[in-house]
Amino acid sequence: MKKILFLATALVMLASCADENFVGDNTSPTSHDNGAIAFTTSSKAITRSDDATAGKLNNNFVVFGYKTVGSTVSTVFDNYQVNWVTNTAGTTESNSANWEYVGYKNLPGGVTTNVGVTAFSALTGSGQANENAIEQSIKYWDFSASSYDFFAYSLGIGVTDASSTTWAKASALSNSTYTLEGTAAQLGTCYISNKKNVVPSASATEVDLEFRSFLSQIELKFYETIPGYSVKSLSFYPSSTGSSSTTPYLYTSSKVLPIGGKYTITFDSNGKAQLSFSTSEGSPTYASNIAFSSTLTNYKGAEYKEATASYLGRASNEATSTNTITSLPNPNANALNLKMDFTLVSRDGTGEEISCTGATAVIPADYAKWSPNYKYTYIFKISDNTNAQIGAITGLYPITLDAVVIDSEDGVQETITTVSAPSITTYAKGKVVTSNNEYVAGVPIYIIVNNGTANVTLTGNNAKLYTVTLAKSTDDGDTPAASASQPISEESVANVLANGTKDNPTTPTTWTVKDANKWKMVVTKSDLMSLPSAIAAEDSPTGNEISLGTTVGKFTPAAGTTYVFQYEVKAAEAAGTHDAASAAAYNATLPGAISTTDVAYSFNSYGSADDSTPYGSGKVKRVSQKDGWTTVLVTHNTPVDQNAVNFVGQQFKVNATTITENTYYPLYTTGGTPTGVYVKVESATYTADEVKSYNATLPGAAAVGDTKPAVPAKYQYKVIKVAAGS
Repeated sequence: MKKILFLATALVMLASCADENFVGDNTSPTSHDNGAIAFTTSSKAITRSDDATAGKLNNNFVVFGYKTVGSTVSTVFDNYQVNWVTNTAGTTESNSANWEYVGYKNLPGGVTTNVGVTAFSALTGSGQANENAIEQSIKYWDFSASSYDFFAYSLGIGVTDASSTTWAKASALSNSTYTLEGTAAQLGTCYISNKKNVVPSASATEVDLEFRSFLSQIELKFYETIPGYSVKSLSFYPSSTGSSSTTPYLYTSSKVLPIGGKYTITFDSNGKAQLSFSTSEGSPTYASNIAFSSTLTNYKGAEYKEATASYLGRASNEATSTNTITSLPNPNANALNLKMDFTLVSRDGTGEEISCTGATAVIPADYAKWSPNYKYTYIFKISDNTNAQIGAITGLYPITLDAVVIDSEDGVQETITTVSAPSITTYAKGKVVTSNNEYVAGVPIYIIVNNGTANVTLTGNNAKLYTVTLAKSTDDGDTPAASASQPISEESVANVLANGTKDNPTTPTTWTVKDANKWKMVVTKSDLMSLPSAIAAEDSPTGNEISLGTTVGKFTPAAGTTYVFQYEVKAAEAAGTHDAASAAAYNATLPGAISTTDVAYSFNSYGSADDSTPYGSGKVKRVSQKDGWTTVLVTHNTPVDQNAVNFVGQQFKVNATTITENTYYPLYTTGGTPTGVYVKVESATYTADEVKSYNATLPGAAAVGDTKPAVPAKYQYKVIKVAAGS
């Protein structure tokens, strides 16, 4: 009974803190050696997933993944659901970034009703499109495969009215296509990913799926270049006929702008998502125009001798703007029309005005094909060659389309963060060449190291930059193979710096390793990196300086070059003997060690749920929460008497993931066997003395006076590639 009691106590402590990260042996669930496939996500205008960004996806996405072995393609992830569970990263092999897929049911028939992702469980029962759903299992990398391909969608948060929430519908994902169907509002909450191609590597286990909003963004801008006059009092037409108003419109010759229906998503040779809109399926609906806000911004004020009023900007870089609106993508592009009235005001002080009506412009169909998550800015120039009607006379020339931005996304901010401790994040303004995690030459790259709680101050001692090359050996007698035995990676570079041949034994600038295939990897010191404390305004996504509060790395890369950033996680230690501090620090690194930051509970255990037959008390550390169970590790135990068994070091669990204090819970073994013991728990913390005393009992623990061997410096690396010809 004493033994059962202590098991129960440990289990309760684990369950009472459901929102913490896994705090056990953190090398186990995140090690690259386990080979499990895990997912993380990002989206345009946001970085890696957190609670807020996962919320945009409604904490769920559906993924399809397949691998290629030789000429054989086989499915790996067949419409798997992946769900965001806060603070669970590292608790399982398949979850390194809070996204878990194991234990849920897949959706082989797609989402055929509008109930949405919060009720997917209702779509997997008998009689449903997904009645053949399977229990999703963990997937491991097949290193004989030449590549994997992944793509996904999320139906997002859906559309909520007074009575219910509805979502778009989705077909089953296949190797190269799927469909999304719904109203403009429903489709507007969806996110889609491009196809992510991954070459399996033992140094990477996480698949980063980058999600993009399904909507396009549209903006209009106007400026004028009429000598001696300003332009004011703009009004616009919703069609080629009718009356004008202050609301700007773009219109088509008939109802051809999609506002609901079915889209088919495919992928081009680069994995970029491509859309087509069905004109016969999914109850397609159309509009003949789109409207913008009636309030224009960035008007210019009156100049010398000019009447007090607001006027159009007089250059393309100071154009007067509409608001930015969102619209469904329009892959079946059609020409867009603008029709407007305006008034010319003389700048010579006379106040002369000229009324101009019915000026028109046409945006060619080639420039009106809208893709998801792209922002399209249409800039119109009013010149003295206007086609507006002035009295009974019409000008000879149209308003000209001065510029069209069709290839830049709004609010681009892409970062690449290593899944490691510490994590290394690189950022450069604009787009990363995402197919290979490459950056563009000539754009400064910033490097930030974070130790899990704060950004680390970089110095010339703990942060270094190198270049690395890999080429066939030209040594006499060498016959290089077609490819190197190992590519450039964080681990291969670490090996070169640790074991490579130095050009100088005391102050080396290059390190070289020749592999078994007669290829040479050469790592060379670089002096490019500076250590600023802010991201300069011209480099930031907002155009404003971003103060970082610490020094970070910065360098401007050259085209076609591979760089390696090195951070010294821990300095080298000389041999000697352990004192109290070094022994405690060493023991804190042992498997199973606890810390003051761990989630802990104090407990009392009993033979029943009514305080009868007390067994003992103590503390437990929460190890994990999964599948409705909380597992705990007993770290401190005071049995009720000297004959009771001490359960320090053993694990137990309770069948709950949310623990209410002062509530009795039955205790189970890790195998799920009831122990017959009940535990009552309260939140607690570990003191520094409790941490030291427990860690000192772990296998291999050091004591004061023990020999302390020399320890080499520990480094973290990140490979940074720059696109060739960029």
